[in-house]
Amino acid sequence: MTKPLIYAIDFGTSNTLLAAANANGVLPPVELDVNSDDKTILKSLFYTPDQNEWYFGSEAIHQYTERAAEGRFFRSIKKFLPEPGFSGTAVHGRFIPIHQIIGVFLKEVRNRANLHFGCDVTAVTMGRPAVFGDNQTEDSVAEKRLKQAAEYAGFKDVYFCPEPVAAAYEFRHQLKEEKNVLIADFGGGTSDFTVLKMGPNQFSDQDILATYGVSIAGDKFDGSIMKHHIAPHFGSEITFRLPRTNGDMRIPLRLLSYLTSPADIAFLSKTETMSFLKEAQK
Repeated sequence: MTKPLIYAIDFGTSNTLLAAANANGVLPPVELDVNSDDKTILKSLFYTPDQNEWYFGSEAIHQYTERAAEGRFFRSIKKFLPEPGFSGTAVHGRFIPIHQIIGVFLKEVRNRANLHFGCDVTAVTMGRPAVFGDNQTEDSVAEKRLKQAAEYAGFKDVYFCPEPVAAAYEFRHQLKEEKNVLIADFGGGTSDFTVLKMGPNQFSDQDILATYGVSIAGDKFDGSIMKHHIAPHFGSEITFRLPRTNGDMRIPLRLLSYLTSPADIAFLSKTETMSFLKEAQK
């Protein structure tokens, strides 16, 4: 088999996939998680119980459960890429930039693919949302960090392709005449929409008529279900009174926002949060 020349990685909020292409065409997606029902999908989950020890995908869930939730567990971390105020977090007492955390994951993805193909691939096309944030600054910050993550993983040549445009490449072969087509990409973190002029022939950048996205997707829907239908059964609407105080209190909105956000729920383990909950429980 001709060695692959370039990888294509869809690093998603919820799931990650990898395919490869060479001079002969596109190769089938790589099996990234042999313990998953769909072996080509690696859940975008990271777990580190100790320094220099990381687990990913279904193994991250298994190890996190086996080790009684010790250490740090990350999910939906892609959400933080466009946030200038979130540059990283402390992991085992050491500050790690967000691009390095994601880079550790992408490095594992690259290593598994290299093992599959038996070669060292250093070129990659990364999928990216139509828009990462609400403004150009956030979008630029996110793409820069994603490129740094890919470089940290060992890639030397890093390219980007908007995810809805990537979806259009496959659909193009189903058309027999030129049409304007709306491509919708509903992900875990963003929902992207692109209008393209498409036909059976190869299209160019000028055929992209409009593209935009919103930060409303799977995680938001999960959070809404959690907030309105599940959390009340676990005390989110209770009132309580701390010792030596007169006024009734409710669970702080910040804690509720953590509880209803897959990316933020790990912050519930902060020392000050746990101390507050213990006092409230009393």
